[in-house]
Amino acid sequence: MASGKSIGPTVIFIRHAEGEHNATRRSDIHDPPITVPTGVTQCRDLSRQLQGITSELEGIEPAHQRVLETIREVELIVTSPMFRTLQTTQQSLNFLLERPNPVPVIVDPRIQELGNHPCDTCSPLESIRKDFSSLTADWTLVENDAYYPSKLAPSPYEGTRAVSDARITSFLTWLRGRPEKVVIVVAHAGLLAAMTESHFMNTDYRIFNFTAAPVDAPADGRPIWETLVQWTQTTAQVRTVFTDREGGAMEADLSGGLKRSFAERAPRYADDFA
Repeated sequence: MASGKSIGPTVIFIRHAEGEHNATRRSDIHDPPITVPTGVTQCRDLSRQLQGITSELEGIEPAHQRVLETIREVELIVTSPMFRTLQTTQQSLNFLLERPNPVPVIVDPRIQELGNHPCDTCSPLESIRKDFSSLTADWTLVENDAYYPSKLAPSPYEGTRAVSDARITSFLTWLRGRPEKVVIVVAHAGLLAAMTESHFMNTDYRIFNFTAAPVDAPADGRPIWETLVQWTQTTAQVRTVFTDREGGAMEADLSGGLKRSFAERAPRYADDFA
């Protein structure tokens, strides 16, 4: 767990399962769904891991036991309004949504993916609500958003660093002020890198706390995203040999809750992000 005094909720950031745009490397697919069977399997595996469902031979490591205790304390789920994040929320966090006292869900447009590509652009509200009519969620933030789903200036979702920093600051300030003990946030690789400077492979997760400094203007002048401190349970590294997209062998240090994500620091934005 992170050391030092913290404020606000503990936050579990989760990246969505593999989307069709990930599998095909096509950015021209509008608001793509997760893939079948890979994305669906990833959701199932994450759900089992977060519930501590393992074989008798595997058992549960002490470090993961603390994660399981934290999952049981989740009081709120916040998800991006994109198709792949809503699917991941439903399929990976089903055990929290289907219990006798379901964990409430807020759909927040501020955590949609960065960029202006079709794959990073949300569906119209009427369409996406119809597709997810079985999900009990609070859509108020989307309903009251005059710019959604536009990513053209002066939209707060325009794909520039300055505009993205502004919405990240807005979201994290709101999140840090939430009264819940533990909050799950289901979002996207680009956005999560800009928030946490961490890599997130599909359905991997990382756990953070906010350090106890003033929200809007930390004493040392840092922006709010630099007040996030990650738990050691999800920074711990394993050296892994795996097959890359081209079929070659690759060796790297991996971290994250599922130990699927590169452990090295992630750049907040890609070089070509204006």
